[in-house]
Amino acid sequence: MKNKKALWITLFSIDVAVTLFFFVINIIMLSMVIGRGDGVRPDPNTFFGWLQVNYTAYFWLFVFPMILVLVANVVGLIIFVKKQTKKKPITVDDLTEEEKQKLLAQIAGNINKEKEE
Repeated sequence: MKNKKALWITLFSIDVAVTLFFFVINIIMLSMVIGRGDGVRPDPNTFFGWLQVNYTAYFWLFVFPMILVLVANVVGLIIFVKKQTKKKPITVDDLTEEEKQKLLAQIAGNINKEKEE
């Protein structure tokens, strides 16, 4: 059980790191594109310049994987919330003495009604 918990913590940490990496790259790219109002072409010899010139590669290397990670996170969150909000069946041990007495009286009343019919 401890190994499973450590695995989930590790996977969550990797997910956060990957998501932050994609966000940082995209923010840098957006800041560089917005700052280019002077009509000067980016230098393709730099990494971000190459990404600006090859926008298809930028999309497939950074934007599309970021979208996939975010969709996977949303689906995982929905599954987690559904599991956590499932109603657990009530057992007799969960009831107070007063609730037990009411339940016994209700059962006895139902049995009496069935006998009369």
